[in-house]
Amino acid sequence: MDFLLYSNLFIAGCAAGFQLTTYRLLGAALPDGKLLLLTCGGTLFLYLALRYRVAAATTPGVRGQPTSGHSLSRDRLSWVSQNRTLALVLMVAGAGAAFAGFMLVSWPVRAALIPAAMLALAYGWPFLPVQQRWRLRRQNFLKIFLISGVWAWIAVVLPAVALGYTWHHPAVLSLFASRFFFVAGCTLPFDIRDIEQDRVYRLQTVATAFGVSHTKTLSWCALALSWVLLLPLCMPWPGIAVTPSPGMLAAVLIAVLVAAFGVQRARPDGREYLYLGWLDGTALLQWLLVEGVVAWQS
Repeated sequence: MDFLLYSNLFIAGCAAGFQLTTYRLLGAALPDGKLLLLTCGGTLFLYLALRYRVAAATTPGVRGQPTSGHSLSRDRLSWVSQNRTLALVLMVAGAGAAFAGFMLVSWPVRAALIPAAMLALAYGWPFLPVQQRWRLRRQNFLKIFLISGVWAWIAVVLPAVALGYTWHHPAVLSLFASRFFFVAGCTLPFDIRDIEQDRVYRLQTVATAFGVSHTKTLSWCALALSWVLLLPLCMPWPGIAVTPSPGMLAAVLIAVLVAAFGVQRARPDGREYLYLGWLDGTALLQWLLVEGVVAWQS
């Protein structure tokens, strides 16, 4: 479990599942592996690059003791610090897979990737000598919106463009908003996890500004809104032959409820399995449930 979560292989799988759900909700068949190669590889590379940079500042011989001020309870940094060679191999493999996928997808998909890729890199500018104040992760209140926007863009806009839709198609916009609020609802508890660390950094987040209780309420509202915004997809839209079935909507609702229960358990105690496994895992759970519905209906 440590290997799957802390190597970021699991989150790469979650990104793939989140993207595959888009195909099903738009009534399309599952794609070939080109876009998934780009998505999984890019996610694996970027997440590991951010962790590897921090782990490189870890004091040699002391498990999980970073010299850069990071919390000692961050097991994911300890894992990367103790497995730097493996982490580097996975990071290079992720970069290679992302490059191969980028070269294989169509030019419209490549162009659509650029805004999300630039924002994702600017989040931490891994391995680049950029001052902390220029890293987007150090901007007050920005982290949740940035992560939600990039994940929603990768999960919705890229598949939509690959299917021949424009990014401003009403159904695409509705699905983008749904995915945005779902990721926001799952990511807000991470602010609760990091609340003490963010206070040390004097970084304003939703949790530091409004407290744990209000952050959970906002998270539940975002999750509920994410499901409601799927309902417009049930309308007949030009160019979309199939609308989501009630079974698909029920499958997504189950994943939303599972995420909501995970939000309830969020505490500022750094329990990594809850956040990296449970909350992140609901993106993959959605696809597994939706795919189960598709298999049953066929």
